Amino acid sequence: MYEDPAPDPDPPATPAPVVQLPPPPPRRPDMPYPELATLAKQRRALVTLVWFRERRGQRLVATLAPDGSIEFADGARFFEPSEAATYAAGTPVEVDGWRAWRLGDGGPTLAEATGRHDEVRG
Repeated sequence: MYEDPAPDPDPPATPAPVVQLPPPPPRRPDMPYPELATLAKQRRALVTLVWFRERRGQRLVATLAPDGSIEFADGARFFEPSEAATYAAGTPVEVDGWRAWRLGDGGPTLAEATGRHDEVRG
């Protein structure tokens, strides 16, 4: 004769409900990215940003200021890395400044240094 198996003393746990967090508030365009300010402060000095455009043989240089803004020798100042790269290149075509600018010659890109690897331009 067939007997029913004993009931499982530890039934499977019910998964916790997934809670959707609201997205962070949008960054004000007139303010630097907080992660760039943090990066600059961690370095405890003005950070030289370099973008070497191999095909054009250009080495473009800017400074990451302590507040996270990107500044040029001519006084131009940007809060958005892509706008700074586009300005430096002198091109109307948008440039992804997070991946163009490096911390010094051969250093990590801004995307790598701030952990923005997988984020879209912005």
